[in-house]
Parts: sequence; C-alpha cells; structure tokens
Amino acid sequence: MLRYEPLFNYFQEFSDAAFRVVADNYVTSDRGTGIVHCAPAFGEDDYRVCIENKIINKGENLVVAVDDDGCFTERITDFSGRYVKDADKDIIEAVKGKGRLVKTGSFMHSYPFCWRSDTPLLYRAVPSWFVRVQKLKDQLLENNSQTYWVPDYVKDKRFHNWLENARDWAISRSRFWGTPLPVWISGDGEEIVVIDSVAKLEKLSGAKVFDLHRHKIDHITIPSSRGPEFGVLRRVDDDALRLYLINSPVVRAETLRFKKDGVYNVVKDVFLPWYNAYRFLVQNAQRLEVEGLAPFSPVSPTAQQNSYNVLDQWINSATRSLVHFVRKEMDAYRLYTVVPYLLKFLDDLTNVYVRFNRKRLKGRTGEEDCRIALSTLYNVCFH
Repeated sequence: MLRYEPLFNYFQEFSDAAFRVVADNYVTSDRGTGIVHCAPAFGEDDYRVCIENKIINKGENLVVAVDDDGCFTERITDFSGRYVKDADKDIIEAVKGKGRLVKTGSFMHSYPFCWRSDTPLLYRAVPSWFVRVQKLKDQLLENNSQTYWVPDYVKDKRFHNWLENARDWAISRSRFWGTPLPVWISGDGEEIVVIDSVAKLEKLSGAKVFDLHRHKIDHITIPSSRGPEFGVLRRVDDDALRLYLINSPVVRAETLRFKKDGVYNVVKDVFLPWYNAYRFLVQNAQRLEVEGLAPFSPVSPTAQQNSYNVLDQWINSATRSLVHFVRKEMDAYRLYTVVPYLLKFLDDLTNVYVRFNRKRLKGRTGEEDCRIALSTLYNVCFH
C-alpha cells in the first residue's frame, strides 16, 4: 500500500485509513499532473473512490471541514472561521513556509456559479434522509407498469428508465419545496421518530391533527422517551411552495428554472385577492355590531341559494363549478389545470361580485339583503 504525507497535520486520527494513494479511471494522464486529491465530503467521484477503496463506509458521518457558510471549522486551527476562497493566499504561504510548495500560479478554468445570486458554489456533503430504492427496484418496476401516469409517456420511458438505474433517493434536500418529512428528532440528534400515521402522531404528541401541511404540524412536539430532562422532539425543517410548483412545468415532467418572481405572482394573483375579499367580509360583518345590530352569522344555504339577486346566483354557481372542476382534475392528477381556473374565479369574485355588490355588502339595501350578500361571500371564501 502506497501512502503519502499530508501537507497539513489535521485529521491525523484518521491516518490508518486516510492518506493513501489509490487509482481510478476518472483521472487521466493527458490533463494536469494525473494526480488529484480526494476529499469524500466534497465530490461525487471523491466519495465513490473512497467507498470502493474502504477508506470510508457508506452511510457513516463524513468529516467535513467547511461549515454551512463556506468557512473553515474550528478543527482547521490555522484558518478557522475564514471563508475558503479568501484563505487561498494564506494557505499558499503556509505551504511555502513548510518548504512543500513546488509551484504557484493561476490559470483560467470553468467553475460553477449560482445562477440566482452569481456567487461561486461549493460542493459539500450534507446530512440527508434517503429511501432505500435499490432494494425495492424490482417491486417498483412492477408497480410502475400498473400505474396511471400524466403525461403517459413518462411511464414507459422517463420514469421506467430512472427505475432501471435506481439509486437511493434523497427525500430531504434543503430547498424551498417538497413534502414535509414525517420525521421528528431530538435537539441532540440522538432520538429519531418516523411517523407513519396521523394516529401515531396524535398518540405520541397528545395533539389533535386535522391537516398534515407544514403550517399545521410544524408546531407539534413529541416528548422525549428518555425523560423530561431531554426536552422534546421537533419535526425536521426541510421545507414547500406548492402552488407555484403546481402551476409549473414540473408537474408535466418538464424542466423548471425557478424564479422567485413566480412565487410573488402567486401571492399577488391568488392569495392577495382572496385575502382582500375575506377582509372586506370581516369589515362589514363587524360593522353590523358597531351599528347595534345582531352579530353576523351566515344564513342557511337554502336562503343563499334562493336569493333573488342574480349576482348571488352567479357566484354560487361559479363556486360549485370550481369545486367540481378541482376535484375532477385532482382525481386525474392534472394539477397544472387548476391555477388558471382559480385565477379566473378570483378575478370574477373581486372584480365583479364584490365590486358590483358594495352597496348590499355595506348594508345600504337593507339589513336582510346585507346578511344574504355577506353569507354568500362567506360561503365563497370558506367553501
């Protein structure tokens, strides 16, 4: 076994396995020196080579000398807290001072940059949750053959081919979207609970669960089984901007270049109009009490449906059509058809129903008529 002496004396405790010379065909003699340094936490090939040569074991915690901000950790005592790009010159001087510098210089080469912030990227391994896809490959292929796909060509081509070459699947990438992971973990990382049902979450947490979206479960904690002194378990915070993605090419198995303006537009075109209609409802419902009238409560659905007002009849019909359309499209997994229909409905609600019903909603056509109009708007906002 051929070994080498590292340039710095960090991580000497791993010298039994590390600091070895190995070979792999991704390094060629026609580029550079034909010798590269492998750091398993900083590259896919590095990780693969170290696994194949028994330097590290698959699944073990990696030694990572750079933190989340791209700065050296405390273990790198000479450069601790320094951003890695800013420390280059001092590293060169340190190597030179040790009498180990052969040559220094610079040359132009391609380098990955973040297309959003135009800052250089650092490849670094991060902890992640995986599904052991490789063990299930045959079963997955069989299930895929029995699955209904939208669009249908994904079934026999793209997804089938992906399953044929399946690798373990990371399901907790630190991004802004994705399904909330049902994983609760203690503050010290020693206790992990994976929730497989609503009943289990309710039993362990003591909380009633009605909705599994993030904003409804992130506050739920689970007492540590080790005792009160160990605190509570909280859900892992890997992140979801669903509506933007539902209306994106992703749900049609196409590529997406994420743009934050797209998310802003969802807020502007969907949530703000709905909120404005809701706020108008609340303001005028409260006005009834200010004027000394009975508190607002929605009139019966029959009274709403039998309203003489043509706008009430129209928006009630539009609401039922929207609900029917959404359910039909969801059953067929045509997620991308929903948002355009919803946008049209919200435009009708705010720019037609509310605008042309202001007198009724403000009580200028009589209390009873006002309550019918408010009840209709209530039904639309909360259907």
